[in-house]
Amino acid sequence: MQHIILAVTRDLLHSQQIRCPRTPSMDEIAACAGIKLHHLRSYYTSPDAARQASLNLRSHDALD
Repeated sequence: MQHIILAVTRDLLHSQQIRCPRTPSMDEIAACAGIKLHHLRSYYTSPDAARQASLNLRSHDALD
């Protein structure tokens, strides 16, 4: 589930950078991932935490 959350966060960040540079809300991430908000909160406490984790995953993927 965590990989789905990170992929959705990464996709939302990419699509919103084109329109307006802001971090997606927890509600947006949960809705796009198809999970309840409380499930998302069990992994990440804030939109910034999810954003940072998706950025860390992206830079880790670049190293592989």
